[in-house]
Amino acid sequence: MSNLINRRHQLLVALLLVVSIIGMGTTVKRVVAQDDPVTELVTTSEEDLNAFWSQTFTDEKLGDYKPPSAVTAYEGETPMDTPCGETEAENAFFCPEDKAIYYDTTWFAQEYDKSQNNGYSVVGIIAHEWGHYIQDLLDQKLQLSEGHYSIEIELQADCLAGNFTRYLYDGNGSLEITADDLKEGMNSFFDIGDDENTKWDDPDAHGSSAQRSQAFLMGYNQSVAVCLDTSRIAEIANVEGEPAATEAVPAN
Repeated sequence: MSNLINRRHQLLVALLLVVSIIGMGTTVKRVVAQDDPVTELVTTSEEDLNAFWSQTFTDEKLGDYKPPSAVTAYEGETPMDTPCGETEAENAFFCPEDKAIYYDTTWFAQEYDKSQNNGYSVVGIIAHEWGHYIQDLLDQKLQLSEGHYSIEIELQADCLAGNFTRYLYDGNGSLEITADDLKEGMNSFFDIGDDENTKWDDPDAHGSSAQRSQAFLMGYNQSVAVCLDTSRIAEIANVEGEPAATEAVPAN
């Protein structure tokens, strides 16, 4: 019970940080079409993500930016073959083999339908997977293939999603987000945190609820360069010892 109370307290602190940073009372603009809101939301997110990362690569002198090869929807209960294996229900992932992002459109529709705001949890998922694509583009700079734990790779993607979120909140792009959108996004990161018994060196570890929220907030509050600093990510991950080699597998 004490662990649960502590996790709830950590979430409350994180949400209060968001509210204190951005304030309240902004105007909501839903940018999605009425006939197929999820597809429209994903498409608009793609456009904004490409604009953000193209600008960032230029500003930070990271080299040439190019978009993912595709962003592909699939029906969750109908497995689709990809170069990284079959798709799974209620999932989204970046496949390094074909440089594409895949997502379960049924799952996204469910997330959107239960949203009380503009469906920003869907945008956050896409931004996280885009973060894995950025890691792939910058592999030689980040040296992720040299050996970093799964939890570091996942938390860095959360941090990069936070960078993009700040870009949107500052009035850039087509998507307009509010404090309520951000709280919803924070809730989504908190809800998908690892079980408290998951060890930091677990090959499937993504980070606890508190760690994922912290990584997202670090990206929101600080620069892309901070998120790309793997030592800063390792501090959040509480990694012990030397990193173990990882394989190029679909990043969720």
